[in-house]
Amino acid sequence: MTDPVHWGTDVPVSLPQPLEETDAFSIPMDGFCFTPNGLFFDLSRADFDRISTPSFAPELPDQNIVRYDEGL
Repeated sequence: MTDPVHWGTDVPVSLPQPLEETDAFSIPMDGFCFTPNGLFFDLSRADFDRISTPSFAPELPDQNIVRYDEGL
């Protein structure tokens, strides 16, 4: 997927941001890390891409016909 698809929300879901390349020096602390800039989530760009990409979506119907009498 090249463009993010946010079908379940109107806006992208708020997620922690991955560490910058300049924060390569860090001290891990069970999911967090200390960097020279402070305490952050220990989240790489690869981990961020994996958790921010939707893994499921509603299936598109074969035809776009809505029948209001269906099931009567």
